[in-house]
Amino acid sequence: MTNMERAKLSLIADEATKFGVRFTTISGIIAFNQGYLDVQPSDTITWRYAGGSIYADNAFPSSVRHVHYYGVNPVPVNLISPDYINYKTTSVATPYKSGSLRVYLNGIRLSPNATVNVPIYNGSSYVPTPYTFSEDTEVSGGVVTSGLFSLSGAINANITIFVDFDVLY
Repeated sequence: MTNMERAKLSLIADEATKFGVRFTTISGIIAFNQGYLDVQPSDTITWRYAGGSIYADNAFPSSVRHVHYYGVNPVPVNLISPDYINYKTTSVATPYKSGSLRVYLNGIRLSPNATVNVPIYNGSSYVPTPYTFSEDTEVSGGVVTSGLFSLSGAINANITIFVDFDVLY
């Protein structure tokens, strides 16, 4: 070995060839400090190496990514003289994923395809009253862009109405 080679070797720190990786997960810390770290893709993550860096790419299709809204109080379309049939999902008529709207009257979930009897108090007893709902037909790319829906009949102030729906990213 030459003096130049000895000088280079003296610059290398002890254990300079060791490499460790530590991940913090829900179940605790996982440490890898010897052997190979084998990184595998999953249904929703693919790995990419570019320019000296490793990237985890989300393989979850954007067409199914969405946000859930629960227990939202819908707003009558006409606030001045509401008909209590036509509603907006929110005060700004938030567009929602077609088919994701769930409408509840007095805690009973309505169906868009069949009538559902909702017990309505008439002052002396509860009377089963049939209701359905329908989404607005203004649909683009699987989204009800108007943010509107309607009930099959008017409700009164004693009836609690709320909706759940999904919004696509």
